Amino acid sequence: MNQQLKLIIPILNVGDKSNKSKINLLLAITKNEIFHYELIKENTNSEKFLNFMKSLNEKLKTQKNKKYLLIMDNCTVHKTDSLIEYYKEEKINILFNVQYCSFFNCVELCFRALKKKL
Repeated sequence: MNQQLKLIIPILNVGDKSNKSKINLLLAITKNEIFHYELIKENTNSEKFLNFMKSLNEKLKTQKNKKYLLIMDNCTVHKTDSLIEYYKEEKINILFNVQYCSFFNCVELCFRALKKKL
């Protein structure tokens, strides 16, 4: 039986405005677990996000008999030409959230709570 694995992929920026202590959390979560993550100690760009997607995709390929859908917000690094091409080549199913509607992205609630603690 095929189960659908839904992954939400946000980017959390934590740090001061000078970027000296900035950390980005790239995260892929399911309704049950943190499936994959990376911490990056600098700004996230499309190249870094593509590397994250490649490592995530390798992990997804190990999931037997599961289809998956990646749900992302409309962050610029998620939608570059090189990434869109990669999604097509690898047949990665992507659903982009409605623009300016972060309240539809459940992980944003977690991020808000985390940012208050930091």
